[in-house]
Amino acid sequence: MFKKIIIGIVLSGISFTPALAATDSCQEQLSDIKLKLENAQKSGNIAEQNNLKIARDKVNTYCTEERQANRAIQDLKKKERKLKREELDLEEAKADLEKAKLEGESRKIAKKERKLKEKELDLEEAKNELKQAQDDYNRLNK
Repeated sequence: MFKKIIIGIVLSGISFTPALAATDSCQEQLSDIKLKLENAQKSGNIAEQNNLKIARDKVNTYCTEERQANRAIQDLKKKERKLKREELDLEEAKADLEKAKLEGESRKIAKKERKLKEKELDLEEAKNELKQAQDDYNRLNK
């Protein structure tokens, strides 16, 4: 019986850990936990309630606005490094494509064009991630 309950829970996709962004302010995390706790109470989910109470206690104990601001700065720097890496990769892909065009091999050109498009998408994703990190940083440092 217990095994069936566990399997049912796993298959239903219920999460027992609150999904909190690392750069949310402490107050935002507490508000999110409070809302999830109310929903867990309404649905009678005791395990979720207990996990959320533990999460709330951890936020109350360990979360500081200074720590969250530091995380936001670290995340911002990480995203800036990723963007630079993606820019370099894109330039390399462009150079590889030009080299393939000079060689004139159509199969190789097609492959390098696909690689270039992939690198352009990676760069766009890195730009979006950086913008999100900047928004998080600005939100925490109002």
